[in-house]
Amino acid sequence: SVVGGTDGEKAPNYGLYMKDDKAFFTSLNGKAGTQITKKDLSDVQMTEDGKRLFFIDGKGDLFYFKTSSKKEPVELDSNVSDFWISENGRIVTYIKNGDLYQHNLKKEEKIAKNVSSVVVSPDGKIVYYRNGDDAICWKNGKEEEIDDDVYIIYYSEDFKTILYTDGEDIFSKKVGKKAKEVATDIGGISFLPNEDGAFYYWIYPEGDMEDYFDDNDVSGEMNFLSTLYYFNGSKSKKIATNVYVDTDYTATNASFNRTMIMYYQFGKVKEGDLDYDDLMDLMEDDMDYEEAMIELLTEVSGKCNRYIGINGKAGKCKIEDEIYKLYLSSNGKTMYALVDVDDGEGTLMKASVSGNKVKSFKEVDTDVAVNGVKGFLYTYANFGLSEIPDANFSDLFVY
Repeated sequence: SVVGGTDGEKAPNYGLYMKDDKAFFTSLNGKAGTQITKKDLSDVQMTEDGKRLFFIDGKGDLFYFKTSSKKEPVELDSNVSDFWISENGRIVTYIKNGDLYQHNLKKEEKIAKNVSSVVVSPDGKIVYYRNGDDAICWKNGKEEEIDDDVYIIYYSEDFKTILYTDGEDIFSKKVGKKAKEVATDIGGISFLPNEDGAFYYWIYPEGDMEDYFDDNDVSGEMNFLSTLYYFNGSKSKKIATNVYVDTDYTATNASFNRTMIMYYQFGKVKEGDLDYDDLMDLMEDDMDYEEAMIELLTEVSGKCNRYIGINGKAGKCKIEDEIYKLYLSSNGKTMYALVDVDDGEGTLMKASVSGNKVKSFKEVDTDVAVNGVKGFLYTYANFGLSEIPDANFSDLFVY
């Protein structure tokens, strides 16, 4: 397998491959590679420039090696279970006996005991990890507790800003600063934030299902009339009310700074407007609960429009078919939809996108195998079981 290289601008000019559990390095000059070590390896990582290589042998010993050197690899530490190298290869962060360490190739520094869920910045200078239930940030030898029982859902490019949630609220925090509340009492988010920290989220109305139905036997939260918001990385704005978010079709293309979501918007529905018997009648007509609720809310409110939102803006989805999955190109100008899927096959539709609004879909092909849709080749061109970096095919759609 090829290791290292640039981010799709051109093919890497070096490679690393394994043979009989031994590592070999080659400059891709048509000659056999040079064996790096006689040891069996369990993990190998190389810097992007191909000049430095780190590996763990079968005993858990961590080694460092310059690919241009003829010297034996240098052992940095032992009993290592996992490690992360900085982009320049001058810092390696690793777990030893469950504790977190960092090594600058000259000496080691112990960061923390009993860690899990470790995430390291590209330069190796900021480390986020968990210690029990506590989420902690480590920078320049100092620990900063973020919160307990929370999950980090976004790291900025420089790792100095994060977004995290406790399952109900979302917070934004910069290293060394107090956390700021982004949203409270959320019902859900549109997958993970993109690389700008942008995402959609929705909040359900107060009250339970029984408040909206005329039958007290109905129970559970009312999760079909939410209010939809968009957080652009710094502030939130309200997108729509009386919304049902179709979570099967929400998507984030984090590599290209685009968030996408599909939702239905109904007219106004007041408490007590819904009839439980009507819901049951619809479900008896072979509708599932979701379909029946959408139909009932449409009938009661007198309105139902389907929208596709992209980057905080929305346009009506001009397609009547049942959508199975949506695909958005890297430049945001083309969208494909796989619709009417039955027995593993469906119809492929295509639409242009202008100003974040999706125009009418037109049929591209039929009998399209669901498992055979590769989508847009954003970063890699796939050939058989291998992948090679490729920038020229980023907007080809493959199925």
